[in-house]
Amino acid sequence: MPREDESRLRELEKTVDALTDELIDMKKRVSELEDDEDVEIEREEVGVEEEKTEEDEVEKTEDDIYVA
Repeated sequence: MPREDESRLRELEKTVDALTDELIDMKKRVSELEDDEDVEIEREEVGVEEEKTEEDEVEKTEDDIYVA
């Protein structure tokens, strides 16, 4: 095999290795996100609410009319 072919083969092998590592990392991240989503869905199913701040409870809009 000529040197150019060997060099190109090594380059392609490194690229495949890097892409494989990236794919594995992405699959792990997707799995983590799916697990987080499952937890959120379970919370909603049992009626667990997130803590609300005072601002969340009072809905503000630009159309509100204030009377003095």
